[in-house]
Amino acid sequence: MLRFIELAPGQAIANHMEALNHCAIDRATLKQSLELQGLSGKVHIPADGETLVF
Repeated sequence: MLRFIELAPGQAIANHMEALNHCAIDRATLKQSLELQGLSGKVHIPADGETLVF
């Protein structure tokens, strides 16, 4: 995920987080990892039910 975000030319959206059947990382851990890598400005991590408008 971090490599994808690093290489992406634009913004990324991390959705379907914290679902036991298909996402092993939670929002807080992803956010922390992104901050450590200097990538947090490239990623939106919406809360459950949140709508993003571009």
